[in-house]
Amino acid sequence: MAQHHSDLEYTPPLRQRVTQLKGIQAVVCPMLLLMAYLNFQQGHTILAGCELIVLVCCFAPVLVMRSERLLKAPATVERAERLLLLGAAVIFIALIFDGGIAGTGLLWVPIFAFAAFYLRGIREGMQWILLFSAACLVLLPWLPSAYTATQLAMFAPAFVFYVLLAYLSNRYRLLNAQRLEQKVRERTARLRHLALHDPLTDLPNRTALLEHLRDAIIERRHKQGQCLILINCSRFQEINNLLGWHNGDMLLRQIANRLESFATAPTFAARLGADDFAVTFPGSQGLDQAIALRDLLEEPYAIAQETIEIETRIGIAYYPQHGHSPDALLRHADIALRMAKTIKKSPMIYSNEQNPYSRRRLRLFGQLRNAILHDQLLLYFQPKVSLADNRLVAVEALVRWQHPTEGMIPPMCSCPWPRNPASCAI
Repeated sequence: MAQHHSDLEYTPPLRQRVTQLKGIQAVVCPMLLLMAYLNFQQGHTILAGCELIVLVCCFAPVLVMRSERLLKAPATVERAERLLLLGAAVIFIALIFDGGIAGTGLLWVPIFAFAAFYLRGIREGMQWILLFSAACLVLLPWLPSAYTATQLAMFAPAFVFYVLLAYLSNRYRLLNAQRLEQKVRERTARLRHLALHDPLTDLPNRTALLEHLRDAIIERRHKQGQCLILINCSRFQEINNLLGWHNGDMLLRQIANRLESFATAPTFAARLGADDFAVTFPGSQGLDQAIALRDLLEEPYAIAQETIEIETRIGIAYYPQHGHSPDALLRHADIALRMAKTIKKSPMIYSNEQNPYSRRRLRLFGQLRNAILHDQLLLYFQPKVSLADNRLVAVEALVRWQHPTEGMIPPMCSCPWPRNPASCAI
């Protein structure tokens, strides 16, 4: 992760550092091998030996290390950067005293300042440059140099100039990188907000609700449960038709405002659809909360100089009684809401006995067309007799399904149309 304590301490993201480290190694290692060969051919054996030792001990181990491993170990990346600088310092010191091919070694030394700032940032990079300069000053009286005292004296201010140039260029680079990262972070946060919130009411949407439920379930797996309340506001289409979509949107915003006033932390409110909302909170006793929420939402609204009243239907599901996953909890709360609409009773708590949906019913529905084509539906007539005079007064016709694997399926289950199973009897 990038740091933002100050501009001087800013560090690029780890992935970017690994990429630049690998890129430097890929360029430097072949070039260093070539320079060692040329120096050896020109008789600079000590310099060539230093370059080969640095290549083998400092550069090659990092080059062969996989990027995935470096990404998992930030400390290893820091050690690799420092090892690269240490090897570079050894080579540049050797260039000062050996001179290199045609005495051009001194011209390469300013590269160290750019490398130090680039790899380790402003603060630590300056420390590396000071240590490098101190090492050169300490060794000069003891080791013979290929350059005269006058040449070295003239090089010193030039080196200071290059250090200043490296400092300014790297500071500018880091400032731009920090600004760019800040913009990316802000836009990412904005996009995430848009992806997880309803644009009209600014309430969290279905995706955000599922994420919240997932986090809440993980957090409370061994503690208290979680209650999910689904709310449907009826008469919404009628209000849209009478007062227009603009006023309908205004009504939705007022509903959202009431939900937000109700849903103080840790309660969480969301909009799931046109006139569907959800509220979830810790605990497994949500009936009182649902009644209070219903009373709050059914208070009159002032829209377009009119007083508007709405009706709500509420379905409730609890974790872990009614589901161990966010999807199951939401599905069962939706079934409870549908039952509340059907029997016009609200709030309605989910019950397995009242669930009209099952995998078996879905499977039978898929097989029904084949059953009709293969004459598997049988018609039975059941007479109705008057007990008063033992007279036949009516005949009830029922369809039974002779299923090839499940046997005779009763009338209540033999017609799995997508409606109330009670209406399947003929």
